[in-house]
Amino acid sequence: MYDSSSDHGGEMDGELKEVFDEFNFLEKKESSNPKEDWHVSPSMLDQLKAQYKNEKQAKRQSSGSMSREDSEQGDLLPRAPKKARDNEMDMNGEETTDGIEESIERKGKTSRNTNASCPNLTTTNSVFLHTDEQQQQQSMGGGASGPATAPMKSARRAGEYLDINDALGLPPDESAVNIQDVTGDDQDDDVSSTPQWATRAVLRSHLDCVRVMQFHPVEPVLFTAGEDGTTKLWNLDAKPLNAKDAEKATAKNASNPSELEPIYTFRGHAGAVLSMDISPTGDRLFTGGLDGTVCCWAVPSTACDPYDVYDPKVLRERLTGHTDAVWAVAFHSSDNRLVSASADGTIKLWEPGNFGEPLLRTFSAPSPDAVPTSVDFSSTEPQHLLAAYTGQKAMIIDIETGAVVLNFDFGEDATSGARITKILSHPTMPITIMAGDDRKIRYFDNSNGAQLHCAVAHVEGISSLAIDSNGLYLLSGSHDGSLRLWNMEKRICLKEIPAHRKKHDSAVNTVAMHPSRPLIGSGGADALAKVRCTLRSLDTGVVLNSRVTVSALLARCQVPSS
Repeated sequence: MYDSSSDHGGEMDGELKEVFDEFNFLEKKESSNPKEDWHVSPSMLDQLKAQYKNEKQAKRQSSGSMSREDSEQGDLLPRAPKKARDNEMDMNGEETTDGIEESIERKGKTSRNTNASCPNLTTTNSVFLHTDEQQQQQSMGGGASGPATAPMKSARRAGEYLDINDALGLPPDESAVNIQDVTGDDQDDDVSSTPQWATRAVLRSHLDCVRVMQFHPVEPVLFTAGEDGTTKLWNLDAKPLNAKDAEKATAKNASNPSELEPIYTFRGHAGAVLSMDISPTGDRLFTGGLDGTVCCWAVPSTACDPYDVYDPKVLRERLTGHTDAVWAVAFHSSDNRLVSASADGTIKLWEPGNFGEPLLRTFSAPSPDAVPTSVDFSSTEPQHLLAAYTGQKAMIIDIETGAVVLNFDFGEDATSGARITKILSHPTMPITIMAGDDRKIRYFDNSNGAQLHCAVAHVEGISSLAIDSNGLYLLSGSHDGSLRLWNMEKRICLKEIPAHRKKHDSAVNTVAMHPSRPLIGSGGADALAKVRCTLRSLDTGVVLNSRVTVSALLARCQVPSS
């Protein structure tokens, strides 16, 4: 306090003393017992301190046991700084309890540190690897050459984050497929073991929509046809147009698509080419067009010069008889029979090469308003023809007598007005597969026509189907722009692939699977044809020249369960 007597010779009159007495509030009153100022019972305060000390000791023991477990599992979680741990104890190992304020503050900090260090309370998607633990793992041999049981196979630089899937040994998220309409108990195991498909080639020569495509039965050759009225032959082993750039890009990324030039262009239709089929030997090609004609082609050699003069012998025969667009053609090699389905409501049976009278028989529609949309031969009964019509009607026809063997029963699941866009015969079993505008894939029994299975497979209508030569995998294309690969046994989706852009109401118009090589193809309304192969086929040395079917490759790539 200010001493007024020092400035006035030790004497102070009454008035001045009275004035200075009014400033007594500046004096600091020192309390003899700080506990009394809090108006808290000392016994209650001691009881709270003891309770806090017991809780702190229990938490420290629990945290110590968890830290030992974490260190045995690889020390992936960050450690608390040593200074922060030392501050919790005084020099004698006792906790400091100087005041209830410090105890409460330390308790809050400890709670936050416990939440951060406990793995059960972690909410982030990555785990930070501490620099000291990196050096410890490297010194103990836990780096890139460490044991297989280590959580990490390679040390990371300070400040980098480890993905939670890598830390837990799980497959990457991109391998999962989210299809709400199709579910399975063991679907996740099949999806995680499905190889990734990479775009191998992008074919850009067509001037309009690509409507149909077919692979050569043996060689890495593809045929595409579209609304520009042409059919093109592609050699997938040919040197790309930008060969030097492709080699540089491929060295960095194995999935870099290359652009090819067609080897040969077939010109024989006056309008769009809508359908196609190829003989099992690969020497004859059949196309149907909007002009109502069916052209029979001799497949030229893939070694020919793309700029050679036109050879009229390539077009062997032109079959006329339909009065409207030919929507589908199917060839049966054992009897040399060709079937065509037209918008004029008829299905015609041809014998190619019989220049006297190639037309053998005409099958009329079951009703005046029915139009055939797709045909295929039964693999188990060569004399049976599978035919699909508008109005969701499908049947089996005996090509020798023309009689209807049976009608497929859609039951209560039938969609009124839906159109069947594709009908396929299973290559090894008496089963028929159909897909259409109602977004569903259906399986039927050829013995009685009963529906075996039905499921919604795409977001929009399905335009095309393709099945591998062993009958194990099915490929579907839809106007939602995607391709989906299906397991035929479990009837679940293994992979969804974004394929083509949408144009008006169309996207993917056709799909194909190579009979003897790990290749799939798709053609779309964006005038592009794309060929895909698996990334694992590149890693394992399975290239285009290897005669490995898609089903064999997928079986080879299955990951054994642990």
